[in-house]
Amino acid sequence: MQNILGKSLFPLALGATLMLGGCVTKDDLMKVQASADRAQATADKAQSSADQANAAAQRAQASADKAQSSADQANAAAQKASDDAKAANDKIDEMTAKRGKRVRGERG
Repeated sequence: MQNILGKSLFPLALGATLMLGGCVTKDDLMKVQASADRAQATADKAQSSADQANAAAQRAQASADKAQSSADQANAAAQKASDDAKAANDKIDEMTAKRGKRVRGERG
């Protein structure tokens, strides 16, 4: 961006130098102005492109944040399901152990 601004200011500086030197024609000034206008248009276009890229990056970041949040929720649900399954297995093991004692004639 600084390079573009430098290019847009160069023709103006050149025009000012030529004017101070006393050898500037109206045609020279028009050329310098045209060059400065082209440089400004290029700088404006570059700024617009940068703004669009920034907006796209912000949208992408928002999507990534949303995806991360969904992944975190899914991970929490999976962990809860795993904990519930382990608790159910522990309960089944406990019930099976008690039932085994009763089958053999032991009191529980």
